[in-house]
Amino acid sequence: MKKKIAVLIIYPLHVWLLPLYFIISKYVQFAGLLDHSESLIALIKLLAGFSIGFFLFYLLLKNYSKSGIVVTYLGCIYLFFGAIKQLLTVSPVLHYISPYRILLPLLFILSIVFLYRIKKWKRLVRITLFLNLLFSIYLGIELYKWIETNQKNSVGLKNSGFDYNMPIDKNASLNRVNIYYIVLDCHPSAAYQEEMLGVKNNLLDSSLLAKGFYVLDHPRSNYTKTSFSMAATFTMAYLPWLKTNHNPYPYEYNRAMSLVKNSPVLELLHKDGYQLHNLSIFDLPGKPSIQKGKFLSTTTTQMIFFNTLWNSFIRDVMWKNSAKKWQTRDVEKVYKNKYEFQKGYNKKIIDSLLQFAENHKNEKPYFVYAHLLMPHFPYFYNKSGIAYPDEEIYTDSLATDRDKFRNYIVYTDSLAIRIVDSLFKQGSGKDVIIIQSDHGLSDLDESRKQDAFRNISAFYFPDKEYKPLYNEMSNVNTFRVVLNKYFNQKLPLLKDSSIYIK
Repeated sequence: MKKKIAVLIIYPLHVWLLPLYFIISKYVQFAGLLDHSESLIALIKLLAGFSIGFFLFYLLLKNYSKSGIVVTYLGCIYLFFGAIKQLLTVSPVLHYISPYRILLPLLFILSIVFLYRIKKWKRLVRITLFLNLLFSIYLGIELYKWIETNQKNSVGLKNSGFDYNMPIDKNASLNRVNIYYIVLDCHPSAAYQEEMLGVKNNLLDSSLLAKGFYVLDHPRSNYTKTSFSMAATFTMAYLPWLKTNHNPYPYEYNRAMSLVKNSPVLELLHKDGYQLHNLSIFDLPGKPSIQKGKFLSTTTTQMIFFNTLWNSFIRDVMWKNSAKKWQTRDVEKVYKNKYEFQKGYNKKIIDSLLQFAENHKNEKPYFVYAHLLMPHFPYFYNKSGIAYPDEEIYTDSLATDRDKFRNYIVYTDSLAIRIVDSLFKQGSGKDVIIIQSDHGLSDLDESRKQDAFRNISAFYFPDKEYKPLYNEMSNVNTFRVVLNKYFNQKLPLLKDSSIYIK
């Protein structure tokens, strides 16, 4: 026992307990989202970095305890800088020192003073013991949370932080109909188009009505970002873990994507014998995405080190400065690198849908999730399908170009109508078809935030029985209606709410 206490007093174990605690805490925070091997590599890098730092300061200070305390002090600043800055930012008085131009010099000065003072310290037994015990306790708490999380959430992303609270009977399906769920990303409602774009006769709505669809008059999305909107739609629930007072963190996007992949809707369909077909930017169970957009996901390393000093500085200072430069010089290059994939991706989805029923006529039942990145920015084509030159597409001004947006909607609608005609012809009108947009658009007038929720929503049920639908229904109730109607569920419809995400 005395030897164990002596170890805690003499040796600065906190130098290595800190990075271990940091990685385990991130693993608990982002439960189910981090890659195991990448997390292990991140831990090894931190342990190696702290060990090198300890050795260098030992050469300077000639004392194990002193070098350990310095490394732990600097390590805490580096690893938890983002959290420290955020805490200062929201504090009534301390927010004055939260800007980088004040905080970084202040931390530098404090570190120099701290290093100078510690060289004169002689008895460090209590501090070493305190830090060793502190990080041992912290590590123990995080390990307990980790074990508890794994036990409670061993399947899929049920560890997302909320309870679905839905009495789904997975063996109660009655009518096995093929289901097409087609998302037209960022497609605004007919009312929005009339108010903001001057479009009085909406081509898509009128065409779908003529084909027997039920077109909602005033639908709305639940979130303003694709990932969160689709997560709410497929889980049939809101996302209480999502913070709305800041720009979403990378791990929140990853969590939303994982919820889509492990949603109760897809689980029920799969267990009921449905073949899942993925024509989207999201992964489905056993069906990887056609292609992911660069804006959707982030790596394990980026999530773990998101709030470190280096990443915070690069994100908040260097990126903003570089953004100012490319706003005047490299706009076309930046936009093109980010969005060029959408052309080929959209063509692949359209071609697949036009031939889908014919290519899968002997495969029933099936569920198809198709996500077209149109009429989402950038607006590649005019209403006749003629491509604009790159210098007209990849510009800052395109995002608020009403004429090009109006034309791209017409082009998108013509393709959507063509797809529906093809599905009708090949499926003889016996398939369920849902055409919906994940959100609307408020970029044309930022003062009109509610425009971001004004989406489209249209349903085709083969029996033309649309009693469960209503004109103000939001996306979160989409599959509650479908499961109730075609899978004998008794899911209550949720209150329709819209949550604005910056």
